[in-house]
Amino acid sequence: MENIIAFLKEKLDKKSWTKLQEPLKKYQKGQIISKDLIKEVRSTIGKKFFDLFIKLKEE
Repeated sequence: MENIIAFLKEKLDKKSWTKLQEPLKKYQKGQIISKDLIKEVRSTIGKKFFDLFIKLKEE
């Protein structure tokens, strides 16, 4: 999880990163499962999240 957090923090702008803080904290505390984390992230920052991983795969 720490690797993903570091990656997202590096790649996202400050506004998007700030929006992700609450869903990530919920996940780390076990309050939500990974499927719910992905849903919250998608609704919070949208396509930007998935674009990060698609671009990496293409490189």
